[in-house]
Amino acid sequence: MANIKQSSDKLSSLHVEEAEPAIGAEVEVVQVHTMGTVRLTEGEIVYIPTPTADPQGKYNPYPLNLPMWQKCVILGIISVFSTLGLSLVSGFGGLLGFYIPQYVEAGKDYNDITKLMTYPSLFMGIGNIIGMPLAIGVGRRVVFLGSTVILVIGAALCAANSSYEWQLGFRMVIGLAAGQSESVVPMVSQEIFFLHERSTAITVQLAFQAILTCVWVLFASPIAGAITPQWWYGLGAILSGVQLILTFFFLPETKYDRPLSSYQEGSSTEDSTIENPEGVSVKQEVSVCTSRPPLDYVNYKPRTWKSDLRLWIGSPEWAATWNVLRQTGELLLFPNVIWALLVNGLTLGTNIAIGTTYGTIITAPPYNWPNKSASYVNIGQIVTALLALPLLGQGSDWLTKRMAKRNGGLHEPEVRLIPLIIPIIVGTFTAILYGQGAAHPEKYHWFVYVWAVAAYYFAFVGANIAAITYLLDSYPARAGPLLVIVCAFRGILSFGTSYGTAPFIASHGYDGAFGTFGALTGVMGLLGVPIYIYGKKIRHVTVLSSNEKESTMDAIANQIKNLASHADDAERKLILDSLRKVSDAIESPQDTMQRLMYLALQPAVIRIGLDLDLFQILLKNKTPISVSDLATKTEAAPTLLARILRYLASVGIVKETGKDTFTYNNITETLTLPGVVGGIYHYFDSYGPAWQVLPDFLKERKYHDVENVTDTALQKGWKTDQPAFIWVQTKPENLAHFNQFMAGQHMGMKQWHEVYPVHEKTTGLEPEQVFFVDVGGGIGHQSIALREKFPSLENRIIVQDIPATLAHAIPHPGVEILEQDFFEPQAITGARIYYMRNIIHDYPDEKAIVILKNTAAALARGSVILIDDMVIPNTGAHFHATQLDITMMSALASIERTHEQWYSLIERAGLKIKKIYTYTVSLQDSIIEVVKE
Repeated sequence: MANIKQSSDKLSSLHVEEAEPAIGAEVEVVQVHTMGTVRLTEGEIVYIPTPTADPQGKYNPYPLNLPMWQKCVILGIISVFSTLGLSLVSGFGGLLGFYIPQYVEAGKDYNDITKLMTYPSLFMGIGNIIGMPLAIGVGRRVVFLGSTVILVIGAALCAANSSYEWQLGFRMVIGLAAGQSESVVPMVSQEIFFLHERSTAITVQLAFQAILTCVWVLFASPIAGAITPQWWYGLGAILSGVQLILTFFFLPETKYDRPLSSYQEGSSTEDSTIENPEGVSVKQEVSVCTSRPPLDYVNYKPRTWKSDLRLWIGSPEWAATWNVLRQTGELLLFPNVIWALLVNGLTLGTNIAIGTTYGTIITAPPYNWPNKSASYVNIGQIVTALLALPLLGQGSDWLTKRMAKRNGGLHEPEVRLIPLIIPIIVGTFTAILYGQGAAHPEKYHWFVYVWAVAAYYFAFVGANIAAITYLLDSYPARAGPLLVIVCAFRGILSFGTSYGTAPFIASHGYDGAFGTFGALTGVMGLLGVPIYIYGKKIRHVTVLSSNEKESTMDAIANQIKNLASHADDAERKLILDSLRKVSDAIESPQDTMQRLMYLALQPAVIRIGLDLDLFQILLKNKTPISVSDLATKTEAAPTLLARILRYLASVGIVKETGKDTFTYNNITETLTLPGVVGGIYHYFDSYGPAWQVLPDFLKERKYHDVENVTDTALQKGWKTDQPAFIWVQTKPENLAHFNQFMAGQHMGMKQWHEVYPVHEKTTGLEPEQVFFVDVGGGIGHQSIALREKFPSLENRIIVQDIPATLAHAIPHPGVEILEQDFFEPQAITGARIYYMRNIIHDYPDEKAIVILKNTAAALARGSVILIDDMVIPNTGAHFHATQLDITMMSALASIERTHEQWYSLIERAGLKIKKIYTYTVSLQDSIIEVVKE
């Protein structure tokens, strides 16, 4: 199992408790209140986002749970995509010598020719603005596939015609597709790796991409010289077609929902510790995971090729698409985001400016390189990819872990900016050197340009890695909008930088233009110092600002619904409990008064709705129905019916669709289920009078413990001296509702035989030995379920109860019925299992001990008593359990016992608890396995 320090009472639904618990131990997780600041080391690696054992995933463990070989395949595929897109855009710099004579003859000047490089870069940014929101709303996979198709078409059409206008138009189309290499590619890279691996993974991807791109660009000139520039495009189209096939089969969707808790984000409120069934106090905050759980193929569906080939997961979220654009505008107001955008836009623009000018310089005197050799200048980028990029990536991850250890285990995203120092220094020096070399070529060796292409590329990639990892660590839940900003808007900024390069050079010379670029690079680096110093304060303020803007009620409601739609039962209950805490926290005294005064009214009006069959009518009608039509169907007065329905709609029981028009919702549908209907009638009719007199009853008895089954609030309310179970036999309608409720009270919940190893108890049985005795088994639901689970088991299964109850028992093959009062000695001896579901909780200790001793006398070697009841934690009990405890006291003088009370009771009966298996979260329903001392 994963070593996860839990933050709440959301315990595993398959929890096994040993008989000797460690009482009083406390597990504490430190809460960090600034987004991006996370605990990265607890003496070992902490996994962020938190992984789970689900191979396909509910909270986005799926991309994280992919095997390493498949992650490497994905990195390879997206790197090849980036290579093809970027090469077809930037590799054109090495082909300009082939096209310049043709375009000059057509009347185009140098500024027109540079547009063939700068406009595609602009459209890369535009492609990001289009592609990233679609990737967020629909999925990464479909954007990759669509972009690859566009890349194939653009390259093929560029190969078809060499005219200037045709080339410019379809190179811009290529730019739209290639833009995803700047945003969706790093997004996928960071989605399949944990935070402590992220910088290394992105660097590996960039290094692989850089080497492939460099090789492709390096040989652009000789390839074009050998097969013509048109076939250079044609080769790109063919390779892009192969890439499309690989993407379809080997790139799965990586878009999944992740809760903020997986980033160690949670409520900043201080919650008291709770105590789980082991007696361990647990702070209700966030989780820290220090080891990965093994994948669970028993409780979860495995990943398959078919599941990987889905174009997208779930339904497209178009609202999320627009939300990306809205958040993009909001994030552009954050100082740290603006700085990251400016440093990226400047370095990319300067890098493009170098790429569009080196060919002209190197093929002119005094160097006179042939056109087919001009692209060899790019060879230095291979060295950058092999040596410098790993230094930036792995060095950043190493530095992150080291600084986290020095900082008490806390990772601050600003640490990601430290490695930027070297690229800024190199970039400043290189831009100035390139300007001097280009202005005075007779004084400088051609290696200046080889150095400049490689070294400033190092500066750009260093800025790219630092900015992306810093911003993603700072605002992990806003990866999409951040990548739009860094990648799309930097493309637009770089277009401005590079588009003005030609006139800038014409007016100020190479040395003036690139000297300015060098100075700006240094200034951008210096502006990173205050970002490093005040970054945490900026994050704190900007997160508060963004939350305030984002938190409209509709947005919050949609987020919660989306979260709940991916949650299991335990997680769903945690969401409900959190919402109740929020409601309690923001209630005014007036709100509280209104809520408490009318609590008893809601079940009364619901019961009226049941009497009128309102909920069944609304559900069967399917479409909204008017009050007048409902009045006809129910024979109730229309005015009265309208008042009842308005109340029910106001409390969410039905849905109001217009004036005097109503329909059903999920709660209406729930109120048509037989078990729920029985429960409403049972609690309102049988227990309602007992609750009504409970205050006076306790006051009259000086608030002493209620321990007499014939002297409870139920006897006072119903004016009877009979115990509850005898009294209910005299009320056929109440008894019918009770049985109806008992049959359905655990619907949809995990059942005891799903967690207790029943199959182990089926081995070694004697032919005539009774396997299962359902003590006080009512009408036989549990025995029938067990027989259906083990249809081939030949040993007997027996339901026991008093005659009045067994009169309503459900006949079933292989299930016997036997009259037995559990206050009398057990008639069946030597059975393997004696099962008691919700029996012991019906009685005070002295009565419960009698039942246990009567059963214990029948135990043989290998026999066990299984008590199926709630085990309430010593602290932090859920209201689902505590409200039932008060009800049991009011009607039966009984108790829902705590962990300690169960151990005490079983010991007093001369028995011992072997293990406790807890299988529901809020009620803490458990199988208490009891054996002889």
